[in-house]
Amino acid sequence: MNRKKIALIVIMLMEALFFGLFTILYVNGTIKLVAFAASVIVFSIVVNALLVIAIRKFPNN
Repeated sequence: MNRKKIALIVIMLMEALFFGLFTILYVNGTIKLVAFAASVIVFSIVVNALLVIAIRKFPNN
């Protein structure tokens, strides 16, 4: 696989891991709805920025 696909897979796995973690924390009652929503929104912005960087930086081989 080329570097672009590997970078996208790593970002995708990181996103799934953290969304799963936040969901588990919310379901168990560790964090409340507002904290859950804020963390998901902030993390989504960070992941989208990483995706834009990965797509622009690596070639399309």
